[in-house]
Amino acid sequence: MKQKIILTISLFFILGIPSTQAQSEEVKFLIDTTIVILKNNAVNANTVDWDKLRNEAFVYAKDVTDPYQLGPTMRYLYKSINDFHGAFFYKDSTFQWRLNTSVVSDSIMNE
Repeated sequence: MKQKIILTISLFFILGIPSTQAQSEEVKFLIDTTIVILKNNAVNANTVDWDKLRNEAFVYAKDVTDPYQLGPTMRYLYKSINDFHGAFFYKDSTFQWRLNTSVVSDSIMNE
């Protein structure tokens, strides 16, 4: 009987931990808040599947425990909605995605 209880508790503990458990509450909050802001302000907000994007962002950030590690996830969000003007600011860090633009030679830039 004790073995069954221990096994049940062990399984509950192992299976009950979601994959995002490693993420801190602050990381989850920052991702969710960013998505809400993007959803309310993105030019092409009506063309984005926000639930799918949110799920993908959490999968992308599954091992992130510190907001300073959110750069790739935030860039992914901005890239997914094709927003190269926006940026995510966290304390002394800025994360943004830049649209690949053609390279302008130095001589043209100097003119």
